[in-house]
Amino acid sequence: MPDEKLPQFEIVDAPVAVETVDRRESDRWTALGDVILRWLDADGVIQSVEGQMVDRSSDGFGVISPHQFSVGDELFLVLPKGAEKKAIVRHHADATAGWHLGLHVVHHERRRYERLSVEGTAQLHWAGEDLKHRTLSVQVKTLLT
Repeated sequence: MPDEKLPQFEIVDAPVAVETVDRRESDRWTALGDVILRWLDADGVIQSVEGQMVDRSSDGFGVISPHQFSVGDELFLVLPKGAEKKAIVRHHADATAGWHLGLHVVHHERRRYERLSVEGTAQLHWAGEDLKHRTLSVQVKTLLT
């Protein structure tokens, strides 16, 4: 049916340039390095595989993994210098060397409540080495980053 004309489509002789929309929320830059991906399997056993970081942004990482993850899976990403980040799989695609994962880094996941900006003075109390009570006036400021 390639030669058949369909009323809802326009047949053209040459390729048409299509404008693409970049849906990334932040800029990405190349960041190569070996990483380890760790997660809990269905039986609650910790699993891990080695992967390759290919890029990063302020809120996530692009990683090539030999293991296929699903969107929404939670895992830990162990970076080259040992830093560990909790991440959620935002998207995945089959790649030549494995699965290309888009990981969103979870920041501040241990907080129970939303942080509010606070500024003011407070009294700091502690016992010194001589076990005498000490007091110090301090400035308090919550950083929301």
